[in-house]
Amino acid sequence: MKRFKQILIAVVVVGGTIASFVLFEGIIVGLAAFAGFWGASLILSAIFIILSLGAIFLYDYGQKEQEYRLVVRIKNWLAKQEQNIKPWTRKLIKRSLPLGFLVSTEIFGPLITTIIIKATTDTNKKRLRILAILSSFIFGFTWVAIYSGAIYGIKKIF
Repeated sequence: MKRFKQILIAVVVVGGTIASFVLFEGIIVGLAAFAGFWGASLILSAIFIILSLGAIFLYDYGQKEQEYRLVVRIKNWLAKQEQNIKPWTRKLIKRSLPLGFLVSTEIFGPLITTIIIKATTDTNKKRLRILAILSSFIFGFTWVAIYSGAIYGIKKIF
């Protein structure tokens, strides 16, 4: 049963990575051409919401068995670093969290951003789900807007 969980987690991560990077442009261009901006944005967002919520579920499912060594190392390192932070630095970090969330969403995508938040913070499940959904919508609408703009421009030229 443990092997099955590991394979299932690997399939979700690999599937999410393939969907995010390898097939990403083709999916977005095809959706934008077929369903238009709003339809493509909602479909892409829904796909990533399902993947992100699935990642949260699988991460929690795996956590019951054991805590991953890498996660433990990251948490321990963050705890040590947090002890040495000056008050003005804490304020700066708190103010930069929304920007960091947006940058992570656009660079890594909602699936990886959700996993990073889950692994490095003690965010409750409800807030984590909200962040995963928000990240998926931001990611979907931004990238569909870029490719829809390109499609619109190409249609105008030709």
